[in-house]
Amino acid sequence: MTLYRAEKLDNIFGTPLFAVLLAIFCNVLWGCAFPFIKMGYRLFEIDPSNTASIFCFAGVRFMLGSLLVLLGSTLLQSRMPTFPKGKVFAECCVLGLWQTTTQYAFYYIAVAMLTGAFGGILNSTQSFLGVIFAHFIYGNADRMTPAKTLGCAVGFAGVLIGTLGNHGGGSGWGVFCMLFATVIFTLSGPFFDTHAHYSSRAFDADRFALLDSLPEKGVVGVCEQATHSGDAPRVLELAHRYPWVYAAIGIHPESLLAPEDCGEEGPAPTVSVFGGDWAAEMKALAPCYDDPKVVAVGECGLDYHWPVPKDAQLALFEAEIRLALELDKPVIVHDRNAHADVYALLKKYRPKGIVHCYSGSADDAVWLARQGLYFGFGGACTFKGAKRAAKAIAALPLEQIVLETDCPYMAPEPVRGIRCDSSLIRYVGEYVASVKGISPEEVFRQTAQNARTVYQL
Repeated sequence: MTLYRAEKLDNIFGTPLFAVLLAIFCNVLWGCAFPFIKMGYRLFEIDPSNTASIFCFAGVRFMLGSLLVLLGSTLLQSRMPTFPKGKVFAECCVLGLWQTTTQYAFYYIAVAMLTGAFGGILNSTQSFLGVIFAHFIYGNADRMTPAKTLGCAVGFAGVLIGTLGNHGGGSGWGVFCMLFATVIFTLSGPFFDTHAHYSSRAFDADRFALLDSLPEKGVVGVCEQATHSGDAPRVLELAHRYPWVYAAIGIHPESLLAPEDCGEEGPAPTVSVFGGDWAAEMKALAPCYDDPKVVAVGECGLDYHWPVPKDAQLALFEAEIRLALELDKPVIVHDRNAHADVYALLKKYRPKGIVHCYSGSADDAVWLARQGLYFGFGGACTFKGAKRAAKAIAALPLEQIVLETDCPYMAPEPVRGIRCDSSLIRYVGEYVASVKGISPEEVFRQTAQNARTVYQL
């Protein structure tokens, strides 16, 4: 019943006309917030200089809003939502103090000191600030262009014209508070998850609801991985549903498993449909690479953990590397218990791409980096026994490290054992920062830029 409700709402919200109308309606509600907050100040006789009363007013407003959200969630899911615990709860509180409490503290002070019109217009500068900050945060991946420069100039000119003579009883302090709140909002994030599996059955119950929530948690990009032709349609659906989701299409070596070696999900289409003829499956997948949302070939590689003939794996991996070179796309490399053979093929063909969930030595990482490859680190690197990963992270330049989850698998410490998703990538970034001796913010900014670079976004 719950799944039916969610799917029904997804179908409604996914309708282009409804989505546009809903977006307009939300903008109207957001625009009304400024004058209605001012009306609330007048109604309760709150003086602009009474900061304590302003914060109390804001607190009551957010509390009522949270109760409505809780009620809506409960009605939709027919149960109370699950609340975070322990360290996760603590970190949610820290994030809330910065991204919500601090931002809105300055925001509500500013609204008390400025007119509703002036405050609303000034707050709209967040759109232009986002474009400007992206240039410095992401570099070449999201650089300023003449068109963007002109758009920002026209936008700021509009703000200037709209605010002339319209600051009422406001002050320079009010203007500062509003602009500072806007900057905090603009700088939230960013997390780029370079390797995810949201098409997995583990997400069937809440796939779209979860993905819908990721941008507000700081996730700015996800590369969804297909492991065979059965995954590809679902992966492409997600990539086209969300502008910030991209696709990698390939054949995983595990897809070659014989039926008797498969789990309850049974054999992959590589065996069940194509009879193990991976060349025929690659031919069937060929049209997918014409899709502009497909940014890589993968997940592919070698996995000697499973009882799949090595010669078949080697032939498939070599064919996918050659395909990536032909298409001028990066290759997403899976390497499990097969370092020597993987490195031999990477050295032979020198493709660009990402070594997913890197588990090799620091020395190997260094020479592979000189070849231009990037290295994906996910939850596994935070595990207590992952000493090789720590050494590799320390040896590699930050400019060739990307963050990943491999979700729903390998949730990082300290939430190991739960279903992983892209929001948990912050633990990986914090771990990388601790190894490098730099701030997590620097790690998040640089790795997001690295992801855009390797995926040519």
